[in-house]
Amino acid sequence: VPLVSIAMILFFRDRPRLRLLSWAILVMHVVAFVTYIAVPVAPPWYVGLYGLGPADMSTPPHAAGALRFDHLVGAPILETWYQQNRNVFAAVPSMHAGIQTIIALVLMGRSRFWAGLTWSLAGLMYFSAVYLDHHYILDLVVGAAYAGLAVTAVRLVDRWRGKVTIPVAVDAGGTPRAAP
Repeated sequence: VPLVSIAMILFFRDRPRLRLLSWAILVMHVVAFVTYIAVPVAPPWYVGLYGLGPADMSTPPHAAGALRFDHLVGAPILETWYQQNRNVFAAVPSMHAGIQTIIALVLMGRSRFWAGLTWSLAGLMYFSAVYLDHHYILDLVVGAAYAGLAVTAVRLVDRWRGKVTIPVAVDAGGTPRAAP
């Protein structure tokens, strides 16, 4: 929901940031996909249910701690959603952390309000991903690092191609300023 909302706002108000957001998310996902294939890593819920033994690649997906929400509302909303996952062993890097980090990095130079809002949402996502048994803290750190590298890579390609640099910080008065 935050990603779609932010993308819609940027579509109407700040197309260069939307472009950065879109390309960074694409780059991060491509690199993460390669990582998932090269180094499959089990999430905490898998270890809790099946232990640290050999990985069973036929293991069905599981909503883990998110099932608490389903019990609260009396409907299998998140259970149904998580059953669509086809790769149980894709815990590192955490795309929960990665997407929220990209959103925060792209918007933190827009204003203090957007910086505070997006980093707060990222913090909530980090907490929830660990609390709900979907990721270890290290998964989040790696996801956030992938996000930072993706944003940096897109900015470097833009600079190399001579594109206008998007402001990356705000001065003391709250005015965006360009990257050096």
